[in-house]
Amino acid sequence: MPANEPNEGHLRITVDELAYGLFVADLDRPWSEVPVMFQGFEVRDDEELEILRRHCEYVYVDRVRSRQDALDALKAETDQTSPGSSEAPTPVERRDVADAFSEARQPDKDAFRELVSEAHENRAAALDLMDGVMSSLASGEILDTESARAAVSDLAGTVSRNTTASLWLTNLRERDEYLTRHAVNACVLMLAYGVHQGFARPELERMAMGTLLMDVGMAKLPDAILAKTGSLSADEMRLMMQHPSDGVEIVKAAGYVPRETVDIIQMHHERLDGSGYPRGLQGTQIPLHARLAGMLDTYDAMTSPRVFQDATPADRVLQYLLNESETTFGSILVQQLIRCIGLYPVGSLIELDNGAVGIVIGTRPDARVRPTVLLVRTPDGDFYDKRILLNLAADPDATGPSARTVRRVLDPVYEDIDVPGIVAFEFGVSE
Repeated sequence: MPANEPNEGHLRITVDELAYGLFVADLDRPWSEVPVMFQGFEVRDDEELEILRRHCEYVYVDRVRSRQDALDALKAETDQTSPGSSEAPTPVERRDVADAFSEARQPDKDAFRELVSEAHENRAAALDLMDGVMSSLASGEILDTESARAAVSDLAGTVSRNTTASLWLTNLRERDEYLTRHAVNACVLMLAYGVHQGFARPELERMAMGTLLMDVGMAKLPDAILAKTGSLSADEMRLMMQHPSDGVEIVKAAGYVPRETVDIIQMHHERLDGSGYPRGLQGTQIPLHARLAGMLDTYDAMTSPRVFQDATPADRVLQYLLNESETTFGSILVQQLIRCIGLYPVGSLIELDNGAVGIVIGTRPDARVRPTVLLVRTPDGDFYDKRILLNLAADPDATGPSARTVRRVLDPVYEDIDVPGIVAFEFGVSE
């Protein structure tokens, strides 16, 4: 958030919406972090646009001090991409982990099970939709964009209310349909990220729809390539690298699709250093929302089990993304992802300081290093007959035998702990 809360005459827009003639009155970060001469200025050249797009995600525009033609152009684009987007976002009821667990040391699992049940219902509907989408496209049918929009809207409502429960379900292995599961997981991650960053609902749904549909172009690939477990040949890789462009053709054939949605489908494999595909774009040529989708695509792909590889623990994936950020997605995006999902993302397997092992259920915003965990193994190395929840953030100064800190993150494969199976069993959902 900017240092000073913007007044009513200021309009928040993404940096990709910036244009000549708009007066930038405030930023999403302190002015000292952005190399511009004045704290408030009218955008007049490409260098100013590039600086803002490199350092910021969104800015606040002063309607009074902006040129009217620039405001009119901005309004026309906004009206075209999302009718009614000028309305204030509707407040949502938040019933996330902090509310469900409160201050209890050992929270009632039924409270969280209720949240998971609601999230699972909408998630299952999105999975069914994507199963149908990929099957119909493979048969040469036209994409049903209205159904996709409806599914995204339902997911957006669920994630807004129950972010932690929704992220918890990304650990499931539904029907071994990787493309379907990956699409829905990435969409949930986009929604969780957007809720955390305070994106307006219309903008967030446009981005989430692009993330849900970013791999629809793979419906044109031969089954032999999709099912291959080894390395692709040069010819196969060329076909694979066409799927973003094929995906754009598919969605455009279905009728009007918002710009953010198309950008994500087209550019989610582009990278800042130009090493991506299909066009080898660099730097500010890649819109922020496309970079964001690419990062979430990578995160979910690496943390998901595949036929040919085990899942990589989330903490290692976050470290990888951070190490590679300057050439891939940008360090700011990766740092914001870490703040969104936490140091110990939902589903992580951790060892506590007394040797007990648990699965991270969620983390309160005010206690990022003290998550709530589902204990699965005792300090002696035995599996619990009855798994219990332990809220490490409750009464952190208390003394006694119970562990209150995290010692390290574990790899479920090496520990022979089936996290997806436990997720499904404990909270009454199917894998």
